[in-house]
Amino acid sequence: MDVLILDIDDSVEMLRPLAEEWKSAALNIDFKMELDINIGLATMSRLKNNESGDVLVLIINDEIKGFIGLTYSHNHVGKGLIANECCFFVSESARSGGLKLIKAAEKLAKHKGCSFLTLNASKIAGDADRSGTLYERLDYIQFEVAYIKEL
Repeated sequence: MDVLILDIDDSVEMLRPLAEEWKSAALNIDFKMELDINIGLATMSRLKNNESGDVLVLIINDEIKGFIGLTYSHNHVGKGLIANECCFFVSESARSGGLKLIKAAEKLAKHKGCSFLTLNASKIAGDADRSGTLYERLDYIQFEVAYIKEL
């Protein structure tokens, strides 16, 4: 089990099968928004090609089983830089690999000069309560809760 950082020469198309799995899992909940994996892949392409972002991938037996996209920005409530997870998914067949992705994201964010990393407990394609419990076990504390409304 390895975690790699995508570089400018890597194509995000390698993430398409996993993005399809994410979309399939996400269809269980209706947020009244059409989920388009092409937009998600374009976002990850921008992250990997920009100094204010990165995409890490989880590799198990030569297959991509997870990804986490990070953005780096000035902390909007305090001093210094903060890393924010903007996309995070691990295949159901490799959920234990999520810990390895989180630890790699923490290490990379610290290396980039960030003082904090925020992780989201999303309902889009996962169990937000289960994710929140995992994050708390890893010493994260609940910081914000987001709500969405169709306009």
